[in-house]
Amino acid sequence: MALPEWPASLPAKPMREGLRGVAHAPGRRTPMESGQARARALGPRSPAALDLGWRMTAEQFSRFKAFYTGPLDRGTQWFTCPVWTGGEVAARVVRFDGAFRAVPRAAAAVTVTARLTLRALPYDDPGTELLESFLDADGAPVWPDVLPLPLQEGTALDPHRPLPATDFETGPKAAINPFPPSPAEQPVRWSMSVEQFEIFKAFYFEALAQGTVWCPLPLWFGIGLETVDARFIGPWSFEPHKADRILVSAQLEQRKLAVADEGTLALIDMMGFAGLSAFGPGIHGWVHETWPGVFEE
Repeated sequence: MALPEWPASLPAKPMREGLRGVAHAPGRRTPMESGQARARALGPRSPAALDLGWRMTAEQFSRFKAFYTGPLDRGTQWFTCPVWTGGEVAARVVRFDGAFRAVPRAAAAVTVTARLTLRALPYDDPGTELLESFLDADGAPVWPDVLPLPLQEGTALDPHRPLPATDFETGPKAAINPFPPSPAEQPVRWSMSVEQFEIFKAFYFEALAQGTVWCPLPLWFGIGLETVDARFIGPWSFEPHKADRILVSAQLEQRKLAVADEGTLALIDMMGFAGLSAFGPGIHGWVHETWPGVFEE
């Protein structure tokens, strides 16, 4: 049986304003007394959500209500509709998640907003070569080099989980740290091109199992970017950004807060951070290019 189709008399695409998507339904997380929580995805793919709206004339709104209550049985039926999922607006199979909301725009115009559910967030087939590049020789995920660095704007580091404290009638609370190093958390945002976003989606679903797998990637820790093991906490969201980019927002956890060791701190005291940073490219080249070549010879 064919699915109902979005009527041609209704707006051909949603408004850019208010567009926001959520990649999938939250998975299962089991907190542990110490260390990282156990994370598990609900399945290979799970439903995604889209918050969107349409500007309609009074006549279009009348047709929309008839479509919603009739063929869609008050929004309970799946149907095809042109929506935005990060690239060009395209027809997707969706269903209303709850009731729509309508507010007047002008004397004879209405703004309709709603949340739609997709069976799964679509992404381009990465192909065998790109898919193989997502994993190293041991099968561990490798953050793709083509993805952008995170934005500093919006980052706020939470160094560890809350510590227990005991209140007293007088004086300060007694605080203790009964745990080994606990995960640090921070919100992270990336501004991606459409091509980068397609690669990110494929990597997230194919290599990271909906963010439940740890992966080394560059994150901000106060001075600059450091590559650390991190994992997604729940699904990420996406929305239009600037003219033709996509803003991806996520909450990530690290195994523990990245802290410089005593040797690094001594070098910073002696050379200053700027002086030490100047050696970064040379050290990277020696460790990853020159040094392996010496041993191969």
